[in-house]
Amino acid sequence: MEIHLVRKRISLLAGVGVVTVMSFAVISTGAYFTDSKPGAITGNLGTVAINTSGQDINFANMMPGETQSQTVTVHNTGTGPEDIYVVFKNDNLAWSAVNNLGQYGKFMVAGKVYDNLTNSYPALTPGVAGIPYQAPGTETGPCGTSRIPANYLPHVVKLGTLAPNQQWSFDIGFQFSPCLSDPLAEGAPVWGAAPSAGFPAIAPMPLEYVVAAFQPGVDPLSPFNGSGKITPLVLPIPGDTRTNPGNLQ
Repeated sequence: MEIHLVRKRISLLAGVGVVTVMSFAVISTGAYFTDSKPGAITGNLGTVAINTSGQDINFANMMPGETQSQTVTVHNTGTGPEDIYVVFKNDNLAWSAVNNLGQYGKFMVAGKVYDNLTNSYPALTPGVAGIPYQAPGTETGPCGTSRIPANYLPHVVKLGTLAPNQQWSFDIGFQFSPCLSDPLAEGAPVWGAAPSAGFPAIAPMPLEYVVAAFQPGVDPLSPFNGSGKITPLVLPIPGDTRTNPGNLQ
C-alpha cells in the first residue's frame, strides 16, 4: 500500500509538470494585433512679395506753409501675411540732411508727422521727440515761434501688416515752414536749397527710400534676413559735413 501511494503521487506531480510547461508555451507565442499604411511628406516654401505704385514722388513748385503729399499703394502678392515698412536710405546723405531742417520743415509718413527735424542729438530715439537744450535768449524758433521738442524722421517706419492679396495706400508728404522767406531758396530743388543765415544746407540729391516686406514679427535688422537685412542708420552720421547743430531751431 505504501509503495502504490508513492507511485500515484509521482504520477500526479509529473502531470502537474506537463501542464506547467504547456501553459508557458502558450504565453510565449502571444502577440498584439497591428496594421500599417504607407505615407509620404512633401511641401514647398511660401513667398514674401509685394507690388507698389506711386512710389516715385516729385514735390514740384513748393511754397512755404503748403503741404504736398502723394499716395503710395502697396499690394501683398505673397502667400502669407507680411509686415510692411518704409526704409529711408542715406547713400547720398539726403536723409541726414533732411533731418537738419529744424523747424523749417516737417515730414509726414502714413499720417504721422515728424517736425523740428534735427540730427544734432544722437541720444534721441528715432522718431521720438526730445527736449533740446535752450540757452538763455534762445527760447524761440523761426519767426519768434516757440520752440518745440526736437524730433527726426526715422530710418525705418513700420506701416502695418497686410494679409495675402490685401492692398493698402499711405501718404508721404512734406512742408517747408511758413517762416521760410530766404530769397536764396526760391526756385531751388527741394533737397538742394542754398544755405544761408536762416536756411540749412541740404543735399541736392533725391531722398531715396524703399518699401520693404518681411515675415510677420521678423526684425528688419535681423542678421537672418540675409541680403534683405536692413543696415541700421543712427544720427548724426559720421563725416556728414551738413550736420550742423547751429541749424537747430
